[in-house]
Amino acid sequence: MLLEFLDSLNRGDPGAMRFIATEPEFSAWGVQEGPNEVGVSVKTPNEKLFDYYRRRHEQGERLGRLEIAVGAAPRGSEGPLILPGKDPSAAFDFDLSRTAQDLDGRTQRGSGKAGINCRTGKIFLWFQGWGSIPPGARSCRNAPVEPSWTSAVACAPGYREIGQAVEVRLPSQPAS
Repeated sequence: MLLEFLDSLNRGDPGAMRFIATEPEFSAWGVQEGPNEVGVSVKTPNEKLFDYYRRRHEQGERLGRLEIAVGAAPRGSEGPLILPGKDPSAAFDFDLSRTAQDLDGRTQRGSGKAGINCRTGKIFLWFQGWGSIPPGARSCRNAPVEPSWTSAVACAPGYREIGQAVEVRLPSQPAS
């Protein structure tokens, strides 16, 4: 689902927003462009959020090289990862790379945290910062492969008997 969301954003598909939860499930969405620049910060899925992704696509932004570490979202009475109702949810940390015209040919890396409703498959929480991770940092340190621009690496650190990560690839994307 996450790879499909990123693939839709890369194509400039307005339908990419179908992966984002609606109210009351939606919690918050924020992207930090740099140390002092907020790209977008919203508490409801609105035009401000959709405009942000449209502007980034107009800059030729392409997202890739995803590493994702997945775990069960904490349950309790407070916090952004708590869903209304009883639907199970997953929390994940992620690292992304991007290129865009306004980055002057540089590849930029960023990291973040997100939440997904396991029943609906919708992303209800997303906090991310560009330029927030040092070169060479890895979320999935035991991965036998590194992420490429056409695949992702996923791991579940600390989950029972899973000591390695796996490579995940969209069917439309060939091996790199």
